[in-house]
Amino acid sequence: MTWTTSGRNGEPGEVHIQKYGPHLFGFSIDDYSGSEGYNQTVRSIYLPYGDNLVEAASRINLELDNTGSIRCSETKKLCEQREFSITPDVRSDGEVYPLKVAETGTKWNRSYIVTFDQVDGRYRVPASLGKEY
Repeated sequence: MTWTTSGRNGEPGEVHIQKYGPHLFGFSIDDYSGSEGYNQTVRSIYLPYGDNLVEAASRINLELDNTGSIRCSETKKLCEQREFSITPDVRSDGEVYPLKVAETGTKWNRSYIVTFDQVDGRYRVPASLGKEY
């Protein structure tokens, strides 16, 4: 994987070039936003599909953190820090690898397999991986 850091806070995010299938390369862009104690980092994945470049996955969470918010300081049980790792499952046989997503945090640890829809040219990302503050 090639890593290129390209900015934060209103500037383009980090760009990652990665293998998403046996003969398929794409790239992802990580974007960060933060406001009033709420911080979020998300990843969007872009792949060639037919003759086009498509956003195959939009804004999958990489990090959610509200520990600096007033809401958290007033009610500790509402505090959360969640991190997500996203990796293509290279053991898969398909043309496009499914994504393995592992979530760790203050409240739970979960894992997901996100499959690729060959007809739509997009990953089927569960709504729980796209929560926003």
